[in-house]
Amino acid sequence: MSQFRTTPAGGLVAQRSLQRSPGMVSILAAFTLAFPIGCSSGVRELELGALPDSSELEAMSVSDLLNDEATDEPTLEESAPCDDSSLRSDPKNCGACGYACAEHVPCVEGRCGDVVQLSVGITMTCARLSTGQVLCWLRSADGIARPALIEGLSDAVELDTDGSLGCVRRASGKVACWGDYDFGSFSSSPFTLVATAIKGIDDAIGLAVGSNHACALRADATVACWGKNTLGQLGNATGHSSTGVVYAVETLQGVVQLAAGGAHTCARLDTGAVRCWGSNSEGQLGDNTTEQRSQPVEVSGVLDAVDLVLGEHHSCVRLRSGQVSCWGGGPTLGLGREPQPVTPVPGFAGASAIAAGYQHTCALHDTGRVSCIGTNQEGEFGVEKPDSSAVPVDVPELFDVVELSAGFLQTCARLLDGRVECWGTGRTQGGDGSAVPVQVDGLSEITELAVAGWASCARPSTGPWRCWGGNYKGQLGVV
Repeated sequence: MSQFRTTPAGGLVAQRSLQRSPGMVSILAAFTLAFPIGCSSGVRELELGALPDSSELEAMSVSDLLNDEATDEPTLEESAPCDDSSLRSDPKNCGACGYACAEHVPCVEGRCGDVVQLSVGITMTCARLSTGQVLCWLRSADGIARPALIEGLSDAVELDTDGSLGCVRRASGKVACWGDYDFGSFSSSPFTLVATAIKGIDDAIGLAVGSNHACALRADATVACWGKNTLGQLGNATGHSSTGVVYAVETLQGVVQLAAGGAHTCARLDTGAVRCWGSNSEGQLGDNTTEQRSQPVEVSGVLDAVDLVLGEHHSCVRLRSGQVSCWGGGPTLGLGREPQPVTPVPGFAGASAIAAGYQHTCALHDTGRVSCIGTNQEGEFGVEKPDSSAVPVDVPELFDVVELSAGFLQTCARLLDGRVECWGTGRTQGGDGSAVPVQVDGLSEITELAVAGWASCARPSTGPWRCWGGNYKGQLGVV
């Protein structure tokens, strides 16, 4: 598993295996309230890009990117010259004569686009292609969600989104961002986004994107941040915000992993210690106070962390021993209204991976079982009761889990046999969620999960990504 894991707003991916397949999505989370969705038991294949209306929460194909505005069939261009030699690379004849890819989408080995990383946000979903290009799906003025090209990018090697903010790390080590808070905008073309180059950084090796700020891990194991700084998110002790220029996080060295929450950021050091900065309204910085910090503070009692995950207002680490420690979250995490000393969570021993949602965190144990703490208002524990718990609650009837991914109020698990089960989201808000794990029908031989915000995506061993869940901003690529 990669040391420098970053994420797409809204959730994070956890795996029992120490090895990650190429293109594995890893998401360190931050969240913004949206509309409830849930897991669907139905699956249908649709091509992401320009699609007919769908109000059903079903899994949909996400990587064929075909050029069609009216149906789920590809556009046939009978006049385009075609022979067998062109089918692997010709975007007008991709895989079959007359099957045209959407504008800006390349034909790679007979498929429109070759998605190597998918980042699921609350208001948009973005894909990094093998060509180094990045496409994001946003609902346009005519109500159709089409892939919007991030202009000028052809060398992206890492992608991270949160809410409406997206950033990439380029092969050169430079960084560019688009979305909220003036990080780029739509150009004259309604389906092209122009990113802002982040000045002062050309040696990035990792990214972590929060709600309105972002940070980069640099080659020298230091950190630089940019974006809003109203709550000390940039760690620069000034309170000054910045959209296109980085601020170094002073006094921070030896960083091996970054994670961004809603308005706080934490760094895991090569010593196993953890330092955090930014908003501390619910004790999420782990310094046993609720005082906002504009410079990193050490998390008390954490000396041997090997993994780090953040929710909106809480933080958790997995320790070398397999124990898990969490802090912040106040009563929503079952930790009380006052900050508590950071100590291992009883019952989380033997954890091989952890995943944080908005107000809950789940652990994948080396037995293949899953347990969760935090709030359970929407069935985040996979059971009806209790409403919250600081003691881990076992997710029932769930075995042989090899990957865990948490979104806003939902969690999904990939099983050893390639099936996917999800739970949470909507139990008390009238959504289609389930307080117990439900198998997502039509999914088999799944190799990766990407769950964040209100949307969930899975990648089969062959064929395109498939997504289901919230789509109020067109983030699934349909109206």
